[in-house]
Amino acid sequence: MTDQPTLVSVLATGGEQIQLLFQPIVNLATGKMGKAEALLPWQHSELGMVAPASFIGHAEKTGLIPEIGDWVILQSALAAKALRTRWPHFQVHVDFSATQGLSRSFSLPRLLEVTQAVGIPPAALVLEFTESVLIEEESRVQQFLVEAAAAGFPLAMDDFGSGYSSLAYLQRFEFNYVKIAKSLVEAAWDASNKRDLCAAIVSLGHAMDVELVAEGIVTTEQCHRLAGLGCHWGQGSLFGRPMELSVMLEPR
Repeated sequence: MTDQPTLVSVLATGGEQIQLLFQPIVNLATGKMGKAEALLPWQHSELGMVAPASFIGHAEKTGLIPEIGDWVILQSALAAKALRTRWPHFQVHVDFSATQGLSRSFSLPRLLEVTQAVGIPPAALVLEFTESVLIEEESRVQQFLVEAAAAGFPLAMDDFGSGYSSLAYLQRFEFNYVKIAKSLVEAAWDASNKRDLCAAIVSLGHAMDVELVAEGIVTTEQCHRLAGLGCHWGQGSLFGRPMELSVMLEPR
């Protein structure tokens, strides 16, 4: 399998196989879409849809990570600009935690350069991190968080409640959003302790003045209960699966 030449050719031709897809994030109070998360699958001609974790590691070894990271930043910024033509305050979430290799390819100067060139404010891109990235890349990523927040990029703590002790990072850095882990949301209505934990996370978010995003919502019951708890945003197949930008822009 000739992964390296294929990745090079994909990047050189504008990403016919590697493309960003976007999953809607909906305001639970209004039912309106106001955000989307950028996702990076690879549509391989023989293997089908390949998740980032399956190919980024190889791309890192072959030195292609900077190109892929740069492409992700640019495409996310262009998407945010296009979506803001319809929804002026729309935000695109960019996940820095898909793999360690991809997270290391981003830099604040490049982010600022791209947003300025595309013509969007830093607030249009929400930068997502999991605690695992903060731990494994502690000094570099933590310094990046401080500088990115100062530059106006909103920050999101991803997978909150998945087993890490993320509270210390919420207190230490200026996170604007907390994303409740999909695994917790899926199990919340099957066990009282999970429901209590969801409620506690939402209450914590309100107390710390951060907005909550529940991942993995698949039923209207989950949606209504999370909205009743005061969760601000929802993401999951109930609202839409990852889709191309052109589909996101279609009238709704």
